[in-house]
Amino acid sequence: MDFAINLNDNGQPQISLETADMLLNAVLLSLHIRRGSWFLNPNFGSRLHEVRTLPDSEIALAQEYATESLQWLRQIKRARDIDAEVTPAGDGWLDIEVVIDGAIINTKHKGSLTPVIIPPIPPPPIFTFKYIDEALGMERKISEGII
Repeated sequence: MDFAINLNDNGQPQISLETADMLLNAVLLSLHIRRGSWFLNPNFGSRLHEVRTLPDSEIALAQEYATESLQWLRQIKRARDIDAEVTPAGDGWLDIEVVIDGAIINTKHKGSLTPVIIPPIPPPPIFTFKYIDEALGMERKISEGII
């Protein structure tokens, strides 16, 4: 049995068994859960988090990933026609418009949609063992290496 939990006007949770709410929940979960992270089904979810930058080629890839994440609805016969339109919304956000059998669902997604900056790895610290002979006023290096 499918159900949706919504908040009413007073902010209280309310269970709904309406088909539209179930479809909305299915779409939002499919788009916003990372594929491979859901323990019940590793194929559930989207790969939108894999999109790193937003040139035109990546927008096409994001659109493909959004559509791909919704195909299970067609396989279980909850939907016949599924289309997803993805457009950049600025600051790494994507506007996603999903049309399922004529119903329109709009959502935004922000994952790893901004350039990934990997900081440089600092050089390892170097240690030096020194022997200081105070009587002779000398310092000798015994050993040196990388920690």
